[in-house]
Amino acid sequence: KLESLNSKFKLQVDIKGFDSKHPKTVLTMDKVMTKAELVNSKREESLKKESKMRKKNVYIRGLPKYYTTEYFRKLCETFGSIESLWLAEISGEDENVRNKGYGYCCYMDANVAEKAIECLNGHFIENRSLYASIATTLRGGGHG
Repeated sequence: KLESLNSKFKLQVDIKGFDSKHPKTVLTMDKVMTKAELVNSKREESLKKESKMRKKNVYIRGLPKYYTTEYFRKLCETFGSIESLWLAEISGEDENVRNKGYGYCCYMDANVAEKAIECLNGHFIENRSLYASIATTLRGGGHG
């Protein structure tokens, strides 16, 4: 049932064809995988990517209410290059209040994100203490 291909790859051959009783196989560059193994592999890859993204995504609260996205961007860019950012903005009549006091910044590099957290956490802007941490959601990704 196994046929050798270039002595590196092996592919399961079923003369009856593929049906629900026989696992479907997929030939990859490294090895033969069942369809379930391929799905699990892709899921693991996605989780690794999300984990890397989480380490770069910073949640910041305690921002002055008058901060615009541009102010927030300038604050975040002082630590390094950013991929995206999102500020929780308010649309209302009071022109002095433009945001809810928090936002997310996704940095290009996890080390830069750590540096930003260290510097921002406990820093005061106009008598407001900032709190910064790795975000528990990926809100910042794709915005900005």
